[in-house]
Order: sequence, then structure tokens, then C-alpha cells
Amino acid sequence: MEIKVKQVLKYLRDSNLTYDYYGKLDIYINGYSSLNNLQSNSITWVKNKTYYNDKLFFDVNNILVVAKSDILDEIKKIDYKGIGFIICNDPKQIFFTILSNFFNKEKRLETFISPTSVVETDKIGQNVYIGHNSYIGKNVVIGDNTVIENNASIYENTVIGKNTIIHSGAVIGKDGFGYFKNSEGKNIKVPHYGKVIIGESVEIGANTCIDKGTLGDTVIGSNVKISSLCHIAYNLNIQEIA
Repeated sequence: MEIKVKQVLKYLRDSNLTYDYYGKLDIYINGYSSLNNLQSNSITWVKNKTYYNDKLFFDVNNILVVAKSDILDEIKKIDYKGIGFIICNDPKQIFFTILSNFFNKEKRLETFISPTSVVETDKIGQNVYIGHNSYIGKNVVIGDNTVIENNASIYENTVIGKNTIIHSGAVIGKDGFGYFKNSEGKNIKVPHYGKVIIGESVEIGANTCIDKGTLGDTVIGSNVKISSLCHIAYNLNIQEIA
């Protein structure tokens, strides 16, 4: 796949993303690489001028660089041969937006439910992906365009908003670690009657556990991102990120 720099710049303009371009317009790329392992015919990005070193580009060509405006004085000193610079205020956003548009292979356009998964609910929205060996309990609500990857367990009455991603191995909606001592000094488990409510555009990392509430609910607000191997205890309310 050969992508010309003119195609990339047109995409940025059509997306109303602000940038300036310095360099040749006949550059083409077919992949991406990091600054530490630059490959010819690729796009990379520079967080700020602390990470910039023009020596990185000596042995490669056809490099498209997304960078912050604080490197402008540096790039004006070099020959633009085989290098183009997209200068913007947020290079990370621009770089990964370009990657998502031109290199994202994982486009799920319709509902898929793996035959190896157990699904006990019918409250499933449109364009929902459920991977292999997952369990979806009774009365679980799954919003449109949600992805549930392999080996996830979503227990009864959990509500999942649209455009959410739940990575492999996540466990959502089990009892929390709640006990009390009875008159004999024995630990007695507290029953959990609440549920887990997850907002829209949430991402939950691999092998993360979210406990349901005791009497109320455990709530994960919209746009919240939770890393892998996290434990969200019962009754917590993580507020929506604007």
C-alpha cells in the first residue's frame, strides 16, 4: 500500500485538523515506525524538541514526521530531501488519527458473536462484537458499536454503553469483597444486590475486574479509560470525563 503525503494532508484538511506542512510533496509512505527504529517510507512522530535529532534521518528516506511547532527552528536548518514535516499543536493526536484512518485493519462493520461464547441476554445493540470464549449473563445490556474481546465475563444486569471496548479477560459484575463478623466471630459474606453501569466510549483493560455494588450500583462514567490488571471495588463511582 502506497500512501502519498498529499492524501494524508487532504485527510487532515477534510477532518478540520490544524497543521502546517514543510518539505517535499512527492513523499509516499507504506507504514509507520518509532523514532528509535526509523524505517524508510514510514510516518513517525516527535513529542517535542527534546526528542528531536536530525541525525535520526540520515540513513532513511520518504519519512513523514508529525511534530510540535517548537522544532521549527531546527527543521529549517536541514535539507528537506525525502522528509516532510506536519507541524501542529498536538502531534500525538494527529499521528494516531492518521494511523487509525490509513492503517487500521480492525474494522468491524456488523454484529459478530463467537459460537464459542455463552450469551444469555438478547439486549444487544447493533454492530456489537463478542469474541471467543466469553460469557454474557442474563439481562446484560450492550450498547451499539461495543467490542467485548476474548475470555471476558460479564455478569447479570450489567449495563454497557455504546462505543465501549472491553479487553480480553475482564470480569465485570461479580460480588465485591464484603464481609461482616457475626456473633460467633465468623466472617459472613455480604450479599451484593447492585449492578455495574458503564457509560459510553469507555475502555476497560485486559484482566481488569469491576465489582457490582452492594445495595447501590458501581458506576463507570462515559469516556473513562481503565488500564489492564486493575480492580474497581464495589460501590465506586468514577465520574464521566468531559
